[in-house]
Amino acid sequence: MSKMSREKGKRGEREAAALLTAAGFPAHRAQQYKGSDHSADITCPTLDGEFHIEVKRVEKLSGPTWIAQCRADAPDLLPLVLFRKSKRPWHYLTDEEGATMLGIPQGDLVEVLFRALWGRYGIDPNTLETSP
Repeated sequence: MSKMSREKGKRGEREAAALLTAAGFPAHRAQQYKGSDHSADITCPTLDGEFHIEVKRVEKLSGPTWIAQCRADAPDLLPLVLFRKSKRPWHYLTDEEGATMLGIPQGDLVEVLFRALWGRYGIDPNTLETSP
């Protein structure tokens, strides 16, 4: 993997962590804290113990491969992949059990997080700033 590709991945992890944090789910890059090949890309205490979070900042989508990676890395946790292409919004991908647990359809990550925030805390998502 080239240095540019690694840097793009790190930027993606920071963006995704900032997006989760801005939506009320404090998160940080996990690799810098744990250093294990099998650690999640992002640690989010609200979701830890339930989801293994991977971040993909790529142009070619490969959902089944990403879900398989999550399952291989953490077989006891539900897979949650946060991804985006260049100049596109963040989206998420999980399996059927994860989607049921989140209680919302798969799709635009910002919309998903805002719906969760609204439902959990009664906060109007239109009043939040989200510029990671």
